[in-house]
Amino acid sequence: MDYNRGELVESEKSLIEQISEKEGELKKKNDIICEEAEDIISKARKQAAQILETAEREGKRDADMVYDQHMQALSQDIASIQREGNREAEAIRARGERNLSGAVSKIISAVTGL
Repeated sequence: MDYNRGELVESEKSLIEQISEKEGELKKKNDIICEEAEDIISKARKQAAQILETAEREGKRDADMVYDQHMQALSQDIASIQREGNREAEAIRARGERNLSGAVSKIISAVTGL
């Protein structure tokens, strides 16, 4: 095979140019893929932030509902305890009033000696 030095140089340039062009194409494709990946990541982060915000808002709403239910039940318990305490106090006062005249008589008898 007789190759002319000029043909070899020309052939090498052509091969180098082809490789360079292919590298350029691959770089462009890589850049596009990287941009698309960054866009997907950005959208995923936004979606995750929205999901988190929604979860926090719904969690607070649910916690407030549970808190309100417990506070209402507690208020009812307190009112019931107060009513029971008032009934007991009234019963004790009534017993005391019924026994008052007998107690006064016993005190007077003890003091006067009768």
